[in-house]
Amino acid sequence: LANGDKESLLRFMGLPLRLFEKGSFFQPYLPLQQIDILSAKDTHSYVCGTTNQIFFHHKSNTNIDVLVNVESGAIEFYNQSLEYLVNPTLADRRWMEKIVRVVNDTWDQKGNIGRPLQNTFLGSDDHLRALFEEYILSLLSSMRHAQSSSLMPDFTHTDDMHEEVMEDDDRRRNYLSDYGMRWLMAWRETNNFALWDQYTDHEIYEIVEPGHPGMGNISIVDIQNTLSNRFRDLQLKQNLAPLRQTLSRAMSGSAKAISSGRSKLFRGMDTIWAEFERVIGSTAQQAGRLLSSFSSFLSRKQREISQAMEVQRLN
Repeated sequence: LANGDKESLLRFMGLPLRLFEKGSFFQPYLPLQQIDILSAKDTHSYVCGTTNQIFFHHKSNTNIDVLVNVESGAIEFYNQSLEYLVNPTLADRRWMEKIVRVVNDTWDQKGNIGRPLQNTFLGSDDHLRALFEEYILSLLSSMRHAQSSSLMPDFTHTDDMHEEVMEDDDRRRNYLSDYGMRWLMAWRETNNFALWDQYTDHEIYEIVEPGHPGMGNISIVDIQNTLSNRFRDLQLKQNLAPLRQTLSRAMSGSAKAISSGRSKLFRGMDTIWAEFERVIGSTAQQAGRLLSSFSSFLSRKQREISQAMEVQRLN
């Protein structure tokens, strides 16, 4: 490990991960002439991109696990077990909501869409790459920390894959829970993990601190980020400042319930948003009327969530 050499640090951490070894195929733009490669018996995995609609008619022949439509932003899972494994944890969602908020706040939609407003580092490509690099390095460090501290769970018991996350900091804390134990269980069974485990130093957590970039207690700001991002998705132009004040008032009286059940909080917010999207109209006038009554809506739902959290804590 050379001091001040980033490439040396990445190699020390076991990067790049050997994802595309023998039997794996990577093609950013796949021409029609290579479609047979996807279904070949020697192809065990692949990541490809294409704009040719003909590929959609060969989905059953090419063993597609996941299809991402870049134009619509839709993600289709054809491998249902994979959808279960990659379900984001609370820490994942909190981390991603912050990134989305930064992009929304710095994106110059009318100017150069590849450059943030005011030409700042915040929101730039380098900034976003650094955030994802931090995520991967922290994940690898957390894995080594759990291994060296004998904190690896027994994956033969489903109770060890419990997804409760964001526990209080402790020297014996297993940071892997914030990344999703089910996904980690699947990763440990791959050749990719075996290669990384074999050739990576056992004390990388001494160089990169273990943990999740999104770990920590949930705050009102986190919930505001989530709601703000979703309102932007609906392209509503109403002032969100009253909404933030309403949300703060609605949540301020439930600190105890939030503290005891914070891993359920975003799930409760999902319930709120599902109902909000169900009743929202297609016109600005309808949206405005709904926003004006959002205070009572949040208060009612907040009480329901808090009561459910309190009952669960007592049980």
